[in-house]
Amino acid sequence: MRSANLGNADLSGADLRGANLQGCDLTNATLTSTNLSRTNLLSARFRGTTLGFANFYRATLGHSEFLNCEDLHLALRLEDVRHRSPSSMDQHTVRASGTHLPPGFLLGVGLDAAEVQSALRGAPAYPSTFISHADADGSFVTKLYEDLRRHGVMCWHFRHDMKGGEPWQDQIDSAIRRHDKLVLVCSRQATYRPNVVREILLALKVEREMGIKKLVPVRLDDHILSDLFMEEAREKVRSGEWPENWVFNVRRQYIIDFTGWRDAGGYRESLSLLLESLRLSPG
Repeated sequence: MRSANLGNADLSGADLRGANLQGCDLTNATLTSTNLSRTNLLSARFRGTTLGFANFYRATLGHSEFLNCEDLHLALRLEDVRHRSPSSMDQHTVRASGTHLPPGFLLGVGLDAAEVQSALRGAPAYPSTFISHADADGSFVTKLYEDLRRHGVMCWHFRHDMKGGEPWQDQIDSAIRRHDKLVLVCSRQATYRPNVVREILLALKVEREMGIKKLVPVRLDDHILSDLFMEEAREKVRSGEWPENWVFNVRRQYIIDFTGWRDAGGYRESLSLLLESLRLSPG
């Protein structure tokens, strides 16, 4: 059944021991009490999947996705899963199940020690964030990263969180999917950087897949708002360089102004707006 589309399938109680489900799409499938012992689940996609009492004994995970899986904590033998490589787990799943998941499983899917401790403590005051930016804006991002963490926001930033010995692009993709928000630092340099554009497009894809709001843009200059850049964006779409006009999607939102970030008072005011934008609703 490799790469099969099993979306919305009812596999309750099925005996899938030793099956090859690599790359399978299990979106909204029901796997209640399904036996997944020794099953190959590499790159499998669990999105909104019901997993209560599914048996994961010695199942193999790697580049797998757990998104919006509210009953993952009811699955069995998660502590015995074999992790070939990191997987993705969004914060909705972590908040719903994290306090009851084995720490070894959380580490195996790719959470770091601090994220595991946060998951075991329960829901945070703020969502976790991925910071997307250009290297040229490193001074601002370092300050922002430190201040967000000081206010209790769990942040992923490649200079601090990239792991050696693992493909860097896979780590970035996993982090974008796993964290609630992507804080996009808009500047003239960032908007032309291919890796930043790729991160924006992936965040928009996740928004559509999951029906959630992920992008939170801030700006260091007015370039993202200029008519000239919007026309450039349209041309890049017409030429096929960009698959969609992400600039239009970003500009539909209020973009928090950090252009005066070197002024202490202005920076504090903008940071407060960003924190308010990130704050989770009670419950």
